[in-house]
Amino acid sequence: TTTIAWHRFDGADRIIQERTRPPGGAFAPANNLSLAGADSEAPRLGVDGDGAVTAAWLRGPSGSGTVQVASRPAGQQFFGNGVDVSQAGGVSELSLSVSKSAGEALAWVRNDVPVSFIIQSSGRTGTGPFPAPVDLTPSGQQAISPSVVTAPDGTVTVAWAGPAGIRSATRTATGSFGPVTTLSGGGFATDPKLAVDSEGRVTAAWEEGQLPDESIEAASTTVDTTVHRARIGKVGISGPKKARKGRKVTFKVRIVNSGNAVANGVNLKVTGRGVRAAAKVGKIAAGKSKTVRVRFRPRKPGKIRLTFRISSGNAGGKAVKRAIRVGK
Repeated sequence: TTTIAWHRFDGADRIIQERTRPPGGAFAPANNLSLAGADSEAPRLGVDGDGAVTAAWLRGPSGSGTVQVASRPAGQQFFGNGVDVSQAGGVSELSLSVSKSAGEALAWVRNDVPVSFIIQSSGRTGTGPFPAPVDLTPSGQQAISPSVVTAPDGTVTVAWAGPAGIRSATRTATGSFGPVTTLSGGGFATDPKLAVDSEGRVTAAWEEGQLPDESIEAASTTVDTTVHRARIGKVGISGPKKARKGRKVTFKVRIVNSGNAVANGVNLKVTGRGVRAAAKVGKIAAGKSKTVRVRFRPRKPGKIRLTFRISSGNAGGKAVKRAIRVGK
């Protein structure tokens, strides 16, 4: 199946259109992808391994446009409605990559004229909403010419040009973008292009130098696909087995982060019949543990089953139970 896309002036606006030809058949009539009411341009197409097609384009006047995307599932005839991926503003130099494992990945330049040109990226798997764009370059720099590629393992790599040369960043299939890597020196390195092989090896090529001494440079790298994730592991609890009603008791709780990333926003809550207490744990470094004290006064006598519940912002949680006998 072949799909082509272009922009066409309909007498009022430039609109994005597409035509599709099945194997051995003829091209179907043109379908409009963008709506009337504003100019649309720079269409990009991508297809995954199952035959699903994604179209992306720029819509709106200079300085207040958006990046829009429409998708057509495999085996279907028509695209869905276009959705905004970026915030309204100056957008240009759109790049699109699609794969079955990584879904749809986009990168573009956000023109905060005259301050800077920022590289932004967004992507999704499935048909859910696109997350908010991520800034890959800081404000105040002049970054241009983004190129995005998706690898078979679901990683996404974006490269761009700027005063520091050609730079790139990679997002794991389940994580966020890692640190920026410099591929070339500064100077006159421009127009990077990315490609990826079946093993996930990414190759970048770009122009280097000024006329008449321009050259084509290239660099290859195997993307580090290590998933950095925090995880609440073993929880150890030490404290008395007996207590008196209304008397303060203290427990020590040791929490292990068994993951390879910092655990953030860790908190501890203790509940039980007549018991309610809490302690802020905070951050726990990767592979490390933290011990906190939690104090409370049992309000009811008898055997009480306490639940020590650990929660976090990014490392999951765990609940551990302990029994304590409270006398009158």
